[in-house]
Amino acid sequence: MSDAKLQSVLSSLSQVTRQLDPLPSNRAAPDASWVKLNTNENPFPLPNIIMQSAISALERQYLYPEDDNISLREAAANAYSVSVDQVIAGNG
Repeated sequence: MSDAKLQSVLSSLSQVTRQLDPLPSNRAAPDASWVKLNTNENPFPLPNIIMQSAISALERQYLYPEDDNISLREAAANAYSVSVDQVIAGNG
């Protein structure tokens, strides 16, 4: 957006609107029975199995990946009922 266009849009806002402070992202809902859907926040805790899987994956992040991607190729071959030789997996 050009500076002129931006200035035009900003000048059209009322003085009151421009003085409002944004609400903090961690603010509580007005009522405990409400579920906030407008901020893409999940109101439920992360399932333990997902948390453990993420932690396990992070514990191996210091390792370089396989140079031939054989584990990925084998998994894809099994998933699609083809031979490993029919699967190509590259970096990036």
